[in-house]
Amino acid sequence: MMMSLLSIFDPSSFMMFNWMCSTMPFLCPILMLSWSSSNFNSLFKLIKDLVHEIFKFNDLTLLIFISIFVLIFISNVMGLIPYVFCATSHFSYNFSIGLTLWMTTMLWGMWNFSEHNIAHLTPMGCPLVLVPFMVLVEIVSSLIRPITLSLRLMSNMLAGHLILTLISSNIDFFSSILMSSSMFIIHTGMMMFELGVALIQSYIFSFLMFLYWKESK
Repeated sequence: MMMSLLSIFDPSSFMMFNWMCSTMPFLCPILMLSWSSSNFNSLFKLIKDLVHEIFKFNDLTLLIFISIFVLIFISNVMGLIPYVFCATSHFSYNFSIGLTLWMTTMLWGMWNFSEHNIAHLTPMGCPLVLVPFMVLVEIVSSLIRPITLSLRLMSNMLAGHLILTLISSNIDFFSSILMSSSMFIIHTGMMMFELGVALIQSYIFSFLMFLYWKESK
């Protein structure tokens, strides 16, 4: 039971199929561009206007925000397909994305706004005695950001997939049609719930990265 339960997080299971599915987050933008231009432009304009109305992003920031969101969301949704390796339930995948984006924002901020970023390490009104301690705390809190981002996404996706696997593996054990139907309804409800979690976690990941980028300005 434990072997089959944890096999969904083993990248070597169904290796060829997993490799094919892992390319989908990167192929989807290309497929969308080859889609009917009118449909794609209408959808993109709707999303752009909605996000711009809420967050007041400029065009470049909006493009970065949507790109991160789409990448994480497609990776999350691909993991809901049976026998497909869920990349976002692994720390290494999330950390590689989070670390790359975080380092990009940090280097860009230090290059263009070095004085602001250095001054940000010491809060206003901080006593002179506490300055070394506060600088250390701010540096540590900044360094662990890609780790906390990765762990948050991993834990949420991991928990949901484990629950789905437990429910689906127990459907066959019920001989009663009523019980099997009930478990199937519960499983369908959990799938819809996991789809919502995938959407929310994608938003949280991309929005926190945007906040880190905005803080470095």
